Amino acid sequence: LPHLSRSKQCNVVAIIERNVHPTSSLNPNLDARSSLGERYSCPTYASIDDFLDSDVADKTDGIIVCTPHSTHFDIGAKILTYGIRRVEQDGAKPLQVLMEKPMTTCVDEARKLDNLAKHYESIGGTFLV
Repeated sequence: LPHLSRSKQCNVVAIIERNVHPTSSLNPNLDARSSLGERYSCPTYASIDDFLDSDVADKTDGIIVCTPHSTHFDIGAKILTYGIRRVEQDGAKPLQVLMEKPMTTCVDEARKLDNLAKHYESIGGTFLV
């Protein structure tokens, strides 16, 4: 987030963090979700569902998925499904999606996500891993 927020080509418009007080064995001094929202002057959400149901999602250009690997399929499928609806039903501009590797932790999930991504890309969306 610090690097993105310093870029003149990027605006951090939302933060999605399921934990009110995130923890990490690599960094014991993580900011609380509310502090992140204050620092980056944006709303925070406890889930991808809460974000996708918000007005902010409709105005968002891109999403970066940097979550535990086991959550990638569920989050990715929700974002792509939202993006497809946004383009096909609402006539809106597609989201650009960047997901950290690995795409999923299961081959079957990877195939399902790949099929969704192929459809999404065929209507102008971008899905990068």
